[in-house]
Amino acid sequence: MKYQELRDNALQCSLEHHLCNVDDLLSEGKTPPDILTMVEEGNSGVVIYEPYEYYETSSLVESIENMRGVNLYEFMHVLTMVNGEEWATSYKKEEEV
Repeated sequence: MKYQELRDNALQCSLEHHLCNVDDLLSEGKTPPDILTMVEEGNSGVVIYEPYEYYETSSLVESIENMRGVNLYEFMHVLTMVNGEEWATSYKKEEEV
């Protein structure tokens, strides 16, 4: 798995936390970045969980992106624990190339 795929998985987890219909949108061929763009645009095709319905669009996007960062950090932490620090360093470097 490439680092960008890991970032997309972290974004998907965040989207699933904030939205009700992520699986449906993914089934339609949308990617996590596509769904985030839909949220940014205020697209009526996304169904927001009730606790987040009162967020302004920019606040909702910020909340989704913040949670993606937390998810990515946690994923990398676990992968580093399992595979070692050397693996994590080389994994990130592969993405920079």
